[in-house]
Amino acid sequence: MEIKKENINLTERNVKLNSNVMVEGDIIVPDIKPDIREILLADANVVTQSSEYRGGKLYVSGNVFFKILYRPDSEGEGCELKSLDASFEFSDSVDIPSGEDLTFFVCASTEHIGFTLVNSRKLSMKVIAALGINGYRERSFAPVTSVTGDDVQCREKRFNIYMPVADEQSDITVSDFLTVPADMPDIDEILKVDAWASGGDCKIMNGKVMVKGTLHLKTLYTAAQDGYTTELVCHEIPFTEIVEAEGVDENCAAGVIFSVKDVLASAKGDINGDTKIISAEILVNARVKASKTVQETICDDCYAIHGAMETETEKMELLEYVTSENTEFTETQSVEMPKNVKMKNVINVTAKPILRETCVEDGALHMRGTLVSFLLYREDKEDGQIKCAVTETDFDWQKNVPGQGLFADCDLWVEDIAATKLSADEAEVKATMGLNAKVLKKSEIDIITGCTAVETDEAEENRPSLVIYFTEDGDTLWDVAKKYGTTVEKIQSANGIETDRFSSGKKILIPRAC
Repeated sequence: MEIKKENINLTERNVKLNSNVMVEGDIIVPDIKPDIREILLADANVVTQSSEYRGGKLYVSGNVFFKILYRPDSEGEGCELKSLDASFEFSDSVDIPSGEDLTFFVCASTEHIGFTLVNSRKLSMKVIAALGINGYRERSFAPVTSVTGDDVQCREKRFNIYMPVADEQSDITVSDFLTVPADMPDIDEILKVDAWASGGDCKIMNGKVMVKGTLHLKTLYTAAQDGYTTELVCHEIPFTEIVEAEGVDENCAAGVIFSVKDVLASAKGDINGDTKIISAEILVNARVKASKTVQETICDDCYAIHGAMETETEKMELLEYVTSENTEFTETQSVEMPKNVKMKNVINVTAKPILRETCVEDGALHMRGTLVSFLLYREDKEDGQIKCAVTETDFDWQKNVPGQGLFADCDLWVEDIAATKLSADEAEVKATMGLNAKVLKKSEIDIITGCTAVETDEAEENRPSLVIYFTEDGDTLWDVAKKYGTTVEKIQSANGIETDRFSSGKKILIPRAC
């Protein structure tokens, strides 16, 4: 009897959990800024800086960056809108028993923003930051892949094993000088720059992934030409970067999710002396996730026709790849004006999706969440002010996926956002979102790690040459052949059958192997 084994190295995700951390603090208006009369928009960006596992806990630290847009308590010219930047540090710990040999990756997002205007110089902020935590462990198995011999029967089974290979994060700095179109007024003050990245094309090299994307920037600024106005200018910046990803090779599939961590922008004069240049520096985080599907054939069961065989087994948990989805979908929101308020025009819109649940149920993959949009608009009256409408709508994206015991690993981001005035009472927001989903199946199997032929007291001549057998529910050809010490082929030949399973009570003939 000859036994063959093969080492299988797996990267297993042993931890996948979400945790919320409350970040609170006060923002004091700098002396160079006017007093606050009304907050129009409060935006927050959560960025993790470090994570360390010790003593059964994962300690995570980071920063929350705030961008506040407000109406100043001043009637002077040029004071229609002002902006305020601030940041808070945060730290949190998450209980994770037995995580000493895990490698952790943490991503963060803003779950909720709340604020209270304490007085005209002080703003109290409260943010709920959502932390997504993944922990990976390397594990090796040495299953028996085949058993051969004169009287040995071996049943093999093929698995499409899904293996995470890399989950790496890299910061990319994108810098550029952006020009305001000639027909737009000069920049007096930059109020806010909304930035997001789309694209996410990947080219895999050994140990590296080249990522490509496009930065979209919406710069809201005040202009002092012909009276003070609020203007919006849009730009796009393509970028390319190489991310180190150990273990990635040409057999892997990779995807990248971009998030903007910070934006620095200042106004510059051009060669004509006009303030029409925006010096922009954007810090983009690229999270590269790579995986591969490996086909492995192992010995699922074996037995000896003459004699007996003992096997050693070990439980192994496998992830099997089922299907994947990489697509876009559009969510449309209706934004209604408050009572007795008419809209003159839309100034700007931003949006962020909050993914609340991913599951496979009733034969379909579901991605459920909430789309939150912030619409800046001007009132339709002589001294119409800029207002902000915040709208939340739930979404449930679905895709048919047949099968049982499935789950999905999903990522979601904004590709594009636009708003259209439908009437003085209503606007329409359209958000195009990109998604990447892998549907997987988790299986726990008993793998054979060793087998030994043992002697038996039963004499071969005592075995009947032919047995009449009435099948039972769940019987397979393999089970019956193993039970009576013959082969699947002999049972098929004696009965003229090809099926592997039988209905209960079927009469079949079982010949002796020799």
